[in-house]
Amino acid sequence: MTNKDLITQYVDTGLPIPRYQFDKLSNNDKKTYLRKMEMAINHDPDKIKYYYGEYPESVQLSVVKKDPSFIESIENPSEGVQLAAVKNHGQVIGLIKNPSEEVQLAAVKNDGLAIVHIINKGVKPSEEVQLAAVNNDFYAIEYIENPSEEVQLAAVNKYGTAIGYIENPSESIQLAAVNKDGTTIRYIKNPSEEVQLAAVKNNGQAIQNIQWKGIYPSEEVQLAAINQHYSALKYIENPTERVKTLAKDLYMEYKRNR
Repeated sequence: MTNKDLITQYVDTGLPIPRYQFDKLSNNDKKTYLRKMEMAINHDPDKIKYYYGEYPESVQLSVVKKDPSFIESIENPSEGVQLAAVKNHGQVIGLIKNPSEEVQLAAVKNDGLAIVHIINKGVKPSEEVQLAAVNNDFYAIEYIENPSEEVQLAAVNKYGTAIGYIENPSESIQLAAVNKDGTTIRYIKNPSEEVQLAAVKNNGQAIQNIQWKGIYPSEEVQLAAINQHYSALKYIENPTERVKTLAKDLYMEYKRNR
C-alpha cells in the first residue's frame, strides 16, 4: 500500500493511522496527515488520543480547554499548553512529565491538593508552591513533609483546624491556630497557659476542650472564658467563687441591656 493510499484510507476517512505506518510516512505526507487530523480533532477533541505527531499549539490549547485530561495524549505539550490544562483542572499535573515550577504553581492555585501529584513524582515542591497549595486548601499541609513555619502559619491562618495535621507545632503556630478558632486547642498536646488563654479569649466554650485533656484551667483562664461569654460557666468544672460571681454579673448586665 502506497503512502497516498494510506492517507486516503486513514486520513480522508477520519480513521486513525497505526503508529508503525505513520512512522513510515515521508515528512510531507506526515504534514498532510497532521493537517487533516487537525480538522478532525477540532471537530472532536477526543480523537487526539488516537493520533500521533505534534500539532500546532492552537490545536493543543483547544483540546485541553475542552478536556484537560487529553494532555496525556499530546506529545511534548508546550508549557503554555500545560498551563492551560492545569488552570482548568489542577490535578491533571499528574499527567505531565517534569512540570516546571510555574506549572506546579498554577496547578496548586487551581486545586491545593494537586500538590499530592507533584510529591508523588518524587519532586520536592518549593516553599512558594507549598504556600500556594495551603492557601488554596489547608488540607494540603497533611501531605507536605517537614513544612516550614511560614507554610504552617499560612495553613492555620486559613483554617485553625489545620494544626491537627502539623507534627509538633511551635507555640507561635499554636497561638495562631487558637486565635483563628479557639476550639482547635483540642488538637494541641499540653497547651501552655498562654495558649489556653488565647483559646478561651477567642471562644469561651473552648475551656471544655482544655478540661477534656485532663487539665484543670487556672482561675485566670476561667475568668477569660467568662469574659468572652458568661455562658462558658456551664462548661467549667468546679469554678472558683470569683468566676461564678463574674458570670452572674455579666449575665445580669446582659439582661439589663436587652
